[in-house]
Amino acid sequence: MRACDLRRFVACAAIASCAAGSAKASLVISNKPTRNLSCSAGLCTTTAKSAVMNVADLTDMLASFDVALASGGLAKDVEVKSAFSWASASRLTLDAYRSIVFERSVTVAGTGALTLTTNDGGKDGTLSFVAPGRGHFWNLSSSLVINGASYTLVGDIATLASDIAANPSGSYALANDYDARPDGTYVSSPIPTTLTGLFEGLGNAISGLVIHADHGKMRIGLFASIGTGAAVENIGLENVTIRGSYGSDIGALASENYGSITGAFAKGNIRGGNLNDVGGLVGLNTGPIRSSYTTGSVIGGNSFVGGLVGGSAGNNGPSISNSHSTAEVSGAVDAKVGGLVGNLIGSLTNSWASAAVSTADDDGQDGPPASAGGLVGYYFMEASDQDDFRNCYATGTVTGGQGANVGGLFGTILSFGGAPINASYSTGHLLGGAGSYIGGFIGYINAEAFVDAYWDTDASGVSDPSRGVGNVSNEPGITGLTDAQLKSGLPAGFDPSIWAQSPAINGGYPYLIADPPPP
Repeated sequence: MRACDLRRFVACAAIASCAAGSAKASLVISNKPTRNLSCSAGLCTTTAKSAVMNVADLTDMLASFDVALASGGLAKDVEVKSAFSWASASRLTLDAYRSIVFERSVTVAGTGALTLTTNDGGKDGTLSFVAPGRGHFWNLSSSLVINGASYTLVGDIATLASDIAANPSGSYALANDYDARPDGTYVSSPIPTTLTGLFEGLGNAISGLVIHADHGKMRIGLFASIGTGAAVENIGLENVTIRGSYGSDIGALASENYGSITGAFAKGNIRGGNLNDVGGLVGLNTGPIRSSYTTGSVIGGNSFVGGLVGGSAGNNGPSISNSHSTAEVSGAVDAKVGGLVGNLIGSLTNSWASAAVSTADDDGQDGPPASAGGLVGYYFMEASDQDDFRNCYATGTVTGGQGANVGGLFGTILSFGGAPINASYSTGHLLGGAGSYIGGFIGYINAEAFVDAYWDTDASGVSDPSRGVGNVSNEPGITGLTDAQLKSGLPAGFDPSIWAQSPAINGGYPYLIADPPPP
């Protein structure tokens, strides 16, 4: 018999201390004994900061009746740390004061239902899925409710496209992983209607998506456009291949984003032509992107090309946070290329890039020069944007052609005010053709805008301590450190609650605690 008998568990007014539990302020669903929960009529609430619902107890209850687990103000978050499923018609409700985190899969194997509520009394909470965490539904007629919105479950791209065409402002969720290989090669965006509602991936992934659109200016990506007010969350794209032509904005997830994207990733190969925005996740971005990443390769013409985002737009600038890219990025003549963002307007915080970045020669014409930066190719700063740039780094090799601007973190910054670049560094080796501006941290800037910025004088090949910027000597706020210095402790201005260091992580360089690089 388990430590807490099920019948006693259901009837009792309070359960406490069956075993030691999580030290965090969380209600954890795991294989540990149930503790610190008070249950009545299927509603279980916490009686302490740390509480556990045993997964076998939970599935036994769901076999007979609806169950609601509420973290309340004591435990704050709900964390799923053990996989489970149920085949009855019962509804499971997870109600979090702040966040819900799925670290293992939850499967509704029958006609049952799932309700998820975040920020019930708290704020800044999220619904997130950490691999291998997933939400699975075997029956597409099952009920899914997230924060009061009822979602339509879909099992494939064609159904999702059809549903959005019929109701662009609806709420949709991907019920399971989907293999798009049998779909064949799309010649345009699979979802051409602009989404103005909600799409929840539940941590699932679409694999094998192929789009070859070589016939003129188009919006190319899984979504042609994520519209204003829309939100796309917790969706992955595996082994994606996209090809586009002249004038087409291209991204694996979306050609254009005017809404918000959270918890998305794309792995694959993206290639675009001239005069467009090409990004590993989004081509043209005007909205917030959070907790997202890309891997693979991104190739563009004389374009804005970025590992995560190609280009940015908007009067007050979009924001990108807690995101990264390990995708190799390259552009042709006159391209503006960044390891994370090709052309940045807006804020960028707590983010990084690690792969090689390259651009070809500058074309010698009027307009911004060819630029290559380990993180950002071209950054346009305005005072009215109230931009925030802090806690970022880049480690990839950066190469520019003749006349290009080449920098470890930025290729070019054109500043008309705005907040300074703060608490950031670069280490990548830098190479440039004849007539290039090469700076350890930035290739070219027109104004002073740095606080606690650093580059590696050994790894970069820019050993002159005055050359943090390619076109200006001794730029205030930018400091060259040797490789040993950069690995010996956090540089001045780096917050130890955000940054950490270990010889076994990130090659010994500082890394972001909330988004460490893969091992």
